[in-house]
Amino acid sequence: MEKLGRYSLVLATISGLALGGCTARIADVTYISTKAVNQSQISKATTDNVRVTGEDMKQIIVFIPTGRPDMKEALDEAIENKPCGIALKDATLTSYSWWIPYIYGQSKIIAEGKVLEDTECLASRNANANSVMAVNE
Repeated sequence: MEKLGRYSLVLATISGLALGGCTARIADVTYISTKAVNQSQISKATTDNVRVTGEDMKQIIVFIPTGRPDMKEALDEAIENKPCGIALKDATLTSYSWWIPYIYGQSKIIAEGKVLEDTECLASRNANANSVMAVNE
């Protein structure tokens, strides 16, 4: 019975090492964007206060990474959740990775926040939608 306890302890230790993972918070920011925006656009922008997520992920095959996750790609994906998105408000950037040594793993950067939408773009889209509805009637 004592051997079974030792084997269980060894197996649990190996499993914990084999399924390693790590999460690190990179930053918490009030406003962040990868687009060319100015302060007046940010001050006029609106948000619906719904948090969205974007991520960029790369794989680790055997022990060779297929690339390095890019924060810009994660931010772009999050901002482009809304057609008139220009920036993220109250954003959190997180780095996350996990791996099974010498087999497979993933490394990713996750951007999460509320999308700020350009009011001029929204007005233009609403005007276009209204004119399309008028033509269809």
